[in-house]
Amino acid sequence: MSKWPRLYINSPWNRLALIPPESKDDIHVAALRSNPETIRYLPFLPRSITPEEWRIKREARSAKEEIWDFHIHFLSQVAPDKSISSFVGQCGLIHIDTANRSAEVGIVVSPKWHRSKIASEALYMTLKHAFEYPDLKMHRVQFTTAPDNVQMRGWLENYGIKMEYRLREAWVDGKGGWIDSVGYSILESEWPALKKKLEEKLNSCGGQANG
Repeated sequence: MSKWPRLYINSPWNRLALIPPESKDDIHVAALRSNPETIRYLPFLPRSITPEEWRIKREARSAKEEIWDFHIHFLSQVAPDKSISSFVGQCGLIHIDTANRSAEVGIVVSPKWHRSKIASEALYMTLKHAFEYPDLKMHRVQFTTAPDNVQMRGWLENYGIKMEYRLREAWVDGKGGWIDSVGYSILESEWPALKKKLEEKLNSCGGQANG
């Protein structure tokens, strides 16, 4: 059983919610993680996964203190199509180190919602949780991605998030070789300015936030 509570976090823009992983989403997670576009920059992951395989992984991850997973859903009243699932993707914190107050952010969003500000909104919520939740209060939050993930790296650099390192041949490439990884980080002293930038951008795209 996880040490972390089952939190439900609504977006200030009343569009998204971060919810605890649930079995009803296993089929959607399996489809997401079997989509070539989703895993293009995650070559160390299996190329496909079944709902049952994901159930086993989900249950194993929920028992780990260094992981806090969320599923991204549209709030029911604003779901674009109420006849289909409101599931959008996954996000959360991994490598949580409460002693050193550090963690890494992970996110995967359905390709259908790429370039729609969904990822920005979910990342805002995840970062706010990391830096402001009383039992976390992270000092440092990290992102790791592939060097050729231009979209993710562009997002990070556009918001002034600092690149710290490039690790040579850090990940298997799924083809018998290796690729580098690159790391970016945000410090708690940098979070207020980044938070303001994100809120301004999301306000301009989807109305004013609540609170």
